[in-house]
Amino acid sequence: VAPSSDTMRRNTVTALKFLLSSAALILCGVCLLHAIHWIKAGPRDQSGIVRQRDSRQAVPDPSMREVFDKILLLTRAERERIDWHDNRSIEAEKQRQGPGEQGQAYIMSADEETRKSEMYRANGFNALASDSISLHRSLSDIRHPDCKKKQYLKFLPMASFIIPFHNEHLSTLLRSVYSILNRAPKELVKEIILADDHSTKDECKQPLDDYVREHFTNVIVVRAEKR
Repeated sequence: VAPSSDTMRRNTVTALKFLLSSAALILCGVCLLHAIHWIKAGPRDQSGIVRQRDSRQAVPDPSMREVFDKILLLTRAERERIDWHDNRSIEAEKQRQGPGEQGQAYIMSADEETRKSEMYRANGFNALASDSISLHRSLSDIRHPDCKKKQYLKFLPMASFIIPFHNEHLSTLLRSVYSILNRAPKELVKEIILADDHSTKDECKQPLDDYVREHFTNVIVVRAEKR
């Protein structure tokens, strides 16, 4: 059976597309080779004539392998991953019991209920309960089981933690500091910066400075002169 005119037309169009694509690829290849030759030939003057290089000048000519090594590739040591979890501390934290431990609600006594209102108005939350909970308060581990097995690069940069605050209740602020120090790998904690946005509460001034000086070596307080 002889092919129909439509079939012949489609075959002709397909052949033309193939020829045009091939010609375009060949043209691109020629242009690329010409560009490489142009670059290797060296700098040119305004008339397009290649200027001769001074043999006394050092001309950097890194190989492609060197470029990729510096930009894209990591050494085997830099790619190594380890388990950063402090499993001993994690297990010890699971055993902690007391007010607010494991993130449980703190149940106040009748006497505390009568005293909490004033502190609540000053802070916007139950600061009396915060004072009754340990600064090292434990938290339940609610991560997915696969997250507990995750490993990270062995060589990581150190981090600075910045905690901005304004008239923060002292025990709440200090608990945030201990939360970092107790759970982040010590090798990765460069410093913790408490940035005071011009607090007016007395406990955010000298009492905070005294506590930081007596208990920490990598925690500093910086203060804004105005808000």
